Formats: sequence, C-alpha cells, structure tokens
Amino acid sequence: MERGQGTKAALDEISETYNMKTAAIVTMEEVVECLYNKPYNGKVYIDDELKAAIDHYYELYGAQ
Repeated sequence: MERGQGTKAALDEISETYNMKTAAIVTMEEVVECLYNKPYNGKVYIDDELKAAIDHYYELYGAQ
C-alpha cells in the first residue's frame, strides 16, 4: 500500500523492476479492518487516535 520511489505501489515497482510476481500476504488495510476498535486479548490495539494516525500516514506515503 505504500509508494515505492515513484508514485506506484512498492510491490508494483519490485514486480516491474525484477520481472517477478509480488503479493502481500496481508495488507495493512486488512489489519486495520480486523483490529479497529475491536478488542484482541482484552485490549483494543487500533483505537480512533491510532486509526487517524494510520490514515494520515497513508495520505502522505500511500500508493495512488
């Protein structure tokens, strides 16, 4: 989900540069969806504050 050195996703850049398939095992979007405001072992790991920080990070560094 992050940009590589240009505007493309880092995985896409690797795939094109080395002529090989790439794939994420799990995406951050899936992690956030799974953990956002949901307790895991009695603790909420991604609350509203952390979710806002993650969203801001991807606004700055996310692939287009």
